[in-house]
Amino acid sequence: MTRLFSPLLRASFTFTILLLSIAVHADPHKSSVKRPVIAVAGASGQLGHLVVAQLKEQVDPKQIVALVRTPSKAADLEVEVREADYTKPETLESSLVGVDKLLLISSNGGDRVAQHRNVIEAAKKAKVSLIVYTSILHADRWTIPFFTDHIKTEQILKDSGVPYVILRNGWYTENYVGQIESFLAEGVIRGNYGTGRLSTAPRRDYAAAAVAVLTNDGHEHRTYELAGDTAYTFAQLAATIQQQTGTALHYENLSDETLKAKLTSKGSSEEAEAGQARLGAVIAEGILFDDSGTLSRLIQRPTVPLAEVVSEALTNCRVSWRSRGLLAFSYSSSTRGRGLVEPFRAGGGSVAECRYRECQYRSLW
Repeated sequence: MTRLFSPLLRASFTFTILLLSIAVHADPHKSSVKRPVIAVAGASGQLGHLVVAQLKEQVDPKQIVALVRTPSKAADLEVEVREADYTKPETLESSLVGVDKLLLISSNGGDRVAQHRNVIEAAKKAKVSLIVYTSILHADRWTIPFFTDHIKTEQILKDSGVPYVILRNGWYTENYVGQIESFLAEGVIRGNYGTGRLSTAPRRDYAAAAVAVLTNDGHEHRTYELAGDTAYTFAQLAATIQQQTGTALHYENLSDETLKAKLTSKGSSEEAEAGQARLGAVIAEGILFDDSGTLSRLIQRPTVPLAEVVSEALTNCRVSWRSRGLLAFSYSSSTRGRGLVEPFRAGGGSVAECRYRECQYRSLW
């Protein structure tokens, strides 16, 4: 009997080893198991670009679809690009064919609620299995119209019946780091923010959070309040910039009326003045402060602190401020909000040198 079964045992053993070898050396991208197709709506924006770049490190690029209003602006993403305009429903449903998971990056203007509804309805018709929406920190506490669009969108998403994840993103650190040049030119940061603390994080941290929920299970029907680990006041922002540039900078707190008067002197409309004063007031009340640590837990690392983002901005642009108040920059438009930076004289004196010619920071929105 032993002699009879030995050839069979040897053959079985050899076949098992062969199967194991095939499994070990198999290309995971050629697996017969269907891998989810992930679409990023708003992929031509700064956050969208970062999400796509980080997704490419986690999944096969063939699984990624970039949804953009103008496809020619997303050629550098090196993934499939489809036209999808939030204001044109006819472009949306076809762009979502075959998509399993969708990141809906909130619109920057216009009737945002209507635009977001268009995308959500198209995703439902296309049988998308998960929608991830980028909202704002403490969305349920905002009363300023532009920001209340988020809580309205959240409700539309919940009512849609499509599984969802809501990422309530805090402020981008770049919102203020991007204004370093103007802060230093003035020598002061003015506002009605009081001692309100900001728990900001750079865009790349919020992008990492989006990638985490898009590539891992167990996040369905959850709302995450996302913010940086370390909060700071505007006085601390000024101190950080001063420390790293060696240029005097301080924060000057203004009353609402004084702020409006200064904005008027710069040609701002009454509507803009009221909006800025109202925004400063809610920041002073702490609406952008959060110490839950949810973002760092979600991305499984600490968030990048303010000092590091400031240092990176100064290193990347390599600007030497030789004469305070004499520095200005001109920006040429390009995709992703990135433009060539050309230093020029703003009233005589030395011209600052900018060795690195791309600056990736722009205004708040």
